Amino acid sequence: KWSEIVSDFVDAQKDSQLLRVFVNTSLGETFEDDAGEGVESSGLFARRERYAAEVPAEALALVAGVDVQDDRLEVSCYGFGLREQQWLIFHQVIWGDPGGNSVWAALDDVLLGGKYEHESGSVMGIAAACIDSGGHHTKRVYEYARTRKNKRIFAIKGVGGFGRPVVSAPSRKRHGRDRRPVDLFSLGVDEIKSLVYARLSNQEPGPGFIHFPIEENIDEEFFDQLTAEVVVHKMRKGVPYREWKQTRKRNEALDCAVYAYAAFTLLRPNMESLKAKIGEKNEEKAINSPETATVKHSRSPRGNSRGGFVNRWK
Repeated sequence: KWSEIVSDFVDAQKDSQLLRVFVNTSLGETFEDDAGEGVESSGLFARRERYAAEVPAEALALVAGVDVQDDRLEVSCYGFGLREQQWLIFHQVIWGDPGGNSVWAALDDVLLGGKYEHESGSVMGIAAACIDSGGHHTKRVYEYARTRKNKRIFAIKGVGGFGRPVVSAPSRKRHGRDRRPVDLFSLGVDEIKSLVYARLSNQEPGPGFIHFPIEENIDEEFFDQLTAEVVVHKMRKGVPYREWKQTRKRNEALDCAVYAYAAFTLLRPNMESLKAKIGEKNEEKAINSPETATVKHSRSPRGNSRGGFVNRWK
């Protein structure tokens, strides 16, 4: 009866759980909690830090996530350390039509030609990258990833729904009349977003913590994009469920972070081995430091040692 529905509605205004039941049963509609569960962008912006080098000492492997838009590519590079502590190294926008060639050549410069200075003095490259193929430029993404498989550049497509694997086994995909297949990896994006948001909520550096640099383009807009979605709770036929809801138009920084984590998952690096190699480089750096060189070259300590050091670490 309408009188009962009105009474139930009035009662439901006092309790969010009753409101869920009312919307689902009396109205026969899906309940959506607009407040949702998310992360505040302002706190992340405030905790930016100045790195001692382009790639901090504890970052052992570089990976990237690439989001494809109609007029640009957006790339985020993250360094991963032990127990998946992360450092954002850079976020870059490559403007141009992904249907053409110039943006992909520029992406090669970033993913394949880019050299990034580690705090140890060594130079690192990006070890793996994931590129979203789910937009309007699927064919170009397939073409790009197909010829760079040996460079660990992977075409991916996000699949919604909680409980999915972070990365599923690849399927062989073709596009249009092109009969050459490409390995396409499906990502459980809802699960990865949950993991990323849990780590963004961490307040102290350590396992899973995500660091951000003080850079001009790592600004408020970047963090607004990174936190542009929330988990909302809904009811469908009396059964509660969760899904991600976008709260603002742009969320490229979040997508790039998700794809970068997938790249790290596909890379599966031996982190202890990488740590040992970085340690060897640090020992070499200490041996060849200006202070050590001063003892060895006492006849002209400042000139010889300093000049050699600069030449070695350019």
